[in-house]
Amino acid sequence: MIVSLVLGGLTFVFCAITGLPAFICGLLGLSEIKRSRGAVGGSGLAVAGMVLAFVGCIVPVLLLLPAINAAREAARRNGCLSNIRQLGLASYNHESALKRYPLVSSSGVQLTDQVPGAPLKDNPASADGYSYVVSLLPFMEEDIFYDEIRRTTSKFENAGGAFGHTADDDPVGPGGMHFSEQQIPALRCPSYSGDNNCLPDAKYAGGAVNPAVGNYVAIVATDLQGADGKQPAHKAAYAGWENGGLVSSCWDGPDCDAKGTRIRNIGDGISKTFLLTESCEQRYGSWFSSASTWVVAATDGTDPRESLGKVGTGTDRFVDLLRGNLALGWGDRRAYDDNAQQVYLAPAKNRWAGARERVFGPSSDHGGVVLHAFFDGHARSVNIDVDPAVYLRHVTRADGDPADSDRL
Repeated sequence: MIVSLVLGGLTFVFCAITGLPAFICGLLGLSEIKRSRGAVGGSGLAVAGMVLAFVGCIVPVLLLLPAINAAREAARRNGCLSNIRQLGLASYNHESALKRYPLVSSSGVQLTDQVPGAPLKDNPASADGYSYVVSLLPFMEEDIFYDEIRRTTSKFENAGGAFGHTADDDPVGPGGMHFSEQQIPALRCPSYSGDNNCLPDAKYAGGAVNPAVGNYVAIVATDLQGADGKQPAHKAAYAGWENGGLVSSCWDGPDCDAKGTRIRNIGDGISKTFLLTESCEQRYGSWFSSASTWVVAATDGTDPRESLGKVGTGTDRFVDLLRGNLALGWGDRRAYDDNAQQVYLAPAKNRWAGARERVFGPSSDHGGVVLHAFFDGHARSVNIDVDPAVYLRHVTRADGDPADSDRL
């Protein structure tokens, strides 16, 4: 009994090394006391030793759990960082090989008018297109998959577009699976806690397909279209509104054309301009859909023409315009079921053409940070409490304002 008590006390120092012997000694002691019919005492000592052994073993485990969970999340975040870095390098290699970065969208429809999953033939004014990810597949060791898409869609010229318009016209691969339903692990962040497929209420191709989720999206602009409907509210010098690094095939601006941006178009520096970021969006989260793979940096859930106001006249014009409206880290999964929750983009309010709300903007499940890839191929985390003006300077490709990456 005394041995059990002593070993139980030592468990707080040596954990299981003395904890298990203490427990065994306690059981043997209680058994001996029972057989002695009262001749031997000390049951309290035996029980105390067993309790000490149990507590001494379980407490360290409980204390270690946060550290274990933190280590697991660190590993998941590193995996996510590797994924987004590989996409950044694939984009850089795309430019090296083809002298252009990939287009955000192959569709001839403005990004803000595209309906996720809308087929070209039946919806020419709102047709969804192939995303930038599709263009990068050959640079991600997905050559066979890319060639299959290209062959099946007649070099991406099938009448139905990215999502077809009938079962016979859909771009489908072996076994009849729509290409958008293909699960590609490198396109999903290991920390992402949502489902692997988009929510059914997104109704891609009228509900005929249930696309796989991808967590990496292009940052196409600082904000949505301004009051004149043609450019971001802060930059009248642009003929279009896409002032981020990647552009769509609808771009019409003085610094690059609709075939895509070149390195020389990234006037603010390829190491200081965001290329991609993360998003936890699950309803409209398809990696295949160009309508689903873009975000803007700032929106507050209302019409930006009413909420963003006029350009500040001070030296830091971003501050007056967008402070407090930065969407970094926004999103709450409860919003999928609760209309009272704040959302990132809403139909008829944010120039968003989807039938339902898009809940998440630039966001992650890491807690406090969101990962970003840059045009030179490197990637890093950005704190969600970053100064909005500093963040927005890293969104624009050729704004002319200095971008201090040390403040991200």
